[in-house]
Amino acid sequence: MNIIRNIILVTVITGILSCTSQTTMEKYEWIPSVCAPKNYPMEVYKGTFYYGDGSSVRVPAGHTLGAKNGQDWGMPGPSHYSDNDKREVPGFFNITWLSYRENTFYTGRFKLPEEKIAKLFQEGFEDRNGKKKTYDVINVGMAPGGKVAVWMAGSGKKVEIGWFRAKDTVIAKEDFMPDSVVSLEEHIRSTIEEDVEDSIRKEPVPAERWDTYRKRYSWHTEMEFSGQDETVSEMLITYYNGEDLFTTGNNPEIVSYEERALPNHILATWQNNKGDRYRMKAYFDEEEIFEAFKKAFAENKEDQVQLVIRVEEGNTGARLFLRGEQEEIPIKKADVKVYPVSG
Repeated sequence: MNIIRNIILVTVITGILSCTSQTTMEKYEWIPSVCAPKNYPMEVYKGTFYYGDGSSVRVPAGHTLGAKNGQDWGMPGPSHYSDNDKREVPGFFNITWLSYRENTFYTGRFKLPEEKIAKLFQEGFEDRNGKKKTYDVINVGMAPGGKVAVWMAGSGKKVEIGWFRAKDTVIAKEDFMPDSVVSLEEHIRSTIEEDVEDSIRKEPVPAERWDTYRKRYSWHTEMEFSGQDETVSEMLITYYNGEDLFTTGNNPEIVSYEERALPNHILATWQNNKGDRYRMKAYFDEEEIFEAFKKAFAENKEDQVQLVIRVEEGNTGARLFLRGEQEEIPIKKADVKVYPVSG
């Protein structure tokens, strides 16, 4: 009996391992990319994604990321393209970079969640036209303090799949910029002067900010209108942690409670039964939105909250507030605009 039981157990384990191996060895079309927060310039010295049985693809290096006029946190930047971008899911990556404002090199080697990545590739997401899309970029973000985020990104959705902490390291100037006649210190100084806004340059580097951006609460948006004939057709939400979603207005990901980071920008488009279309844009004040959610969940961390967008009669404006289980909290400092759109 024990022999039979052991044979069955081995068979089951072998089957599970076989399925796991098959899932992670399947190929998907993706490219690597890198980014940094605006006004906190970084430059990758070297980095590599490893996948399959020893294959690899380089992380884009040699670009100044996070310039004041460049891409921001979570936004894919420089990328590597090739004739064939179909690859297995990456199992781990290493990366070494310079944080200009900290005058510090960081390095690290990090394991990635292969099963989660494969599942996301397979499931994909619903875009703003109601079509199924999938991810095609794996984006690495570097923040002050050696923080490293990894997102999967596609045309319509970006989701965080990893958060890591790198260690300080030392890279010789001759290795980092071998052909330069200026010193590393001069190079760092000129880069900061060129790529960081004056007002921010004078402030200390807030190394914990990007940890705070990852705080999640159970909430969803709720559109309210004075009439009953409006239909929300699409909604874009960008989050402080670098994630985003641009999808149909009735997508369960939008209208259902989920653990989410906090929004820094929302765009919603709707139309009435006459075919008139309107759009709302809201840009949140960072301090206010974080304090509002903190207050809404102060009594019970298990509460659920709606971020209500109440459109005024005639589609002339909108009022925003949090509707919790205990109270309503107004959002007064957001920059909100409502306007008609054609087409």
